[in-house]
Amino acid sequence: MCATFSPGYVPTETVAIAGAFHGRVTDKRKARIQQVLETLVATGAARTGELNGATRYFVPR
Repeated sequence: MCATFSPGYVPTETVAIAGAFHGRVTDKRKARIQQVLETLVATGAARTGELNGATRYFVPR
C-alpha cells in the first residue's frame, strides 16, 4: 500500500528508525526493523511511500 505523504507526517527510513534505539545499527537490526515495519503496513498500522527514491514509513494520526 503506497500513499501520498500528507502535510504533518514525517516519513522516515528504516535506518533512521533503527538508529533511534540504544546500541549499534547492525544489518541484523535493520532487517528486523524492516520486518516489523512491513508487518505494521500489512495490518494497516503504518503506511509507506516513496520519497526521493527511498521507501519511507509513517504512522497516520
